[in-house]
Amino acid sequence: MQVIAYLLLIILFTFLLVKSADLVEEALVLIARKAGVSTFVIGFVIVSIASSLPEMSVALGSSAEGVPALSVGNLLGASLVLLTLIVALNTFRHGTIPFRGSFHFRQVAISMLVIFSQVVVLLDQYLSREEGFLLIIIYLLFVLYITRNSTSGHKHLHMRDLTDVKFLKVITTGIFGLISLIIFAALTVTQTVELAALVHVPNSVVGILLLAIGTNIPEIAIIFRSRNSEEEKLAVGNILGSAAINTGTLGLLGIIASPSLPNYVSLIPAITFLVVTLIV
Repeated sequence: MQVIAYLLLIILFTFLLVKSADLVEEALVLIARKAGVSTFVIGFVIVSIASSLPEMSVALGSSAEGVPALSVGNLLGASLVLLTLIVALNTFRHGTIPFRGSFHFRQVAISMLVIFSQVVVLLDQYLSREEGFLLIIIYLLFVLYITRNSTSGHKHLHMRDLTDVKFLKVITTGIFGLISLIIFAALTVTQTVELAALVHVPNSVVGILLLAIGTNIPEIAIIFRSRNSEEEKLAVGNILGSAAINTGTLGLLGIIASPSLPNYVSLIPAITFLVVTLIV
C-alpha cells in the first residue's frame, strides 16, 4: 500500500513538473518566433531545451539531495526512450520521419556522436568535473554547428495577432512555470528516492524505469500536437535535440555533483541498449 502511495505521488508530481515545463516552453517559443527564428532551430534548440527542463530540474534536485545517480539513470533512460519509443510513435503518427529537407546526414551523424559521448564518460563509473565541462563544451559546439548550418532553406514562423498584453501574460506565466518547475522537481526527487529505499532498488534503476518516460511527456505531446509538415519538422528536431541536450545536462550534473556510480552494473542494460540504438 505504501509503494502504491509513493507511485501515485511520483506520477502526480511528474505530471505537474511537465505542465510547469509547458508554461516555460510556451514563453521561450513565443520569444523565438517573435525574433523570426526558423522552425527547425526552434525545434532543435529552443523547444528541446524547454522540454528537457524536467530532466535538468531532476539533475539539480538529485544533486541537492545527494543522489546524483538518480539523474544519471534518468538521462540515460530518457535518451533511450527518445530514440526508440518516441521515434516509433512519431513514425506511427505520421507514417514517416521527415528527415529529407530538414537534416543532412552529417547533422544526424554528429547528433549520434554527441549522444554517444554520454556513454563514453560513464565507462569508468565516475563523472568528473573535467568530463562535465567537456560534455557541456561538446553540446555548445554542437548547437553552434546546427544553428549555423540549418538557417538557410527553412521557413520562419511569424507571429499573428500578438498584442503586448498577451506577450506579457505568456512571459509572466513562463516565470510562474519556472518557479513551479523547481518546486515539483524537488518533490519528485524526494518521493522517488524514498520509493527506491523502500523497495531496495538502486536510484539509477528507478531513474531509468520510472522518471525516463515521465520526463519525456513533453516530447510525446509535441508529436501528437503536430499537424503539418513544418510542425513535423519541429517534432523531429525536438527528438534529436532533446537526446543531445541530455549530454549537456549530464555535463551540468558532473560539474555540480561529480557522481560516482556504486551501482554501475544496474546501468549496463540501458547503456547497452543505447549503444545498439545509436548504431542502428
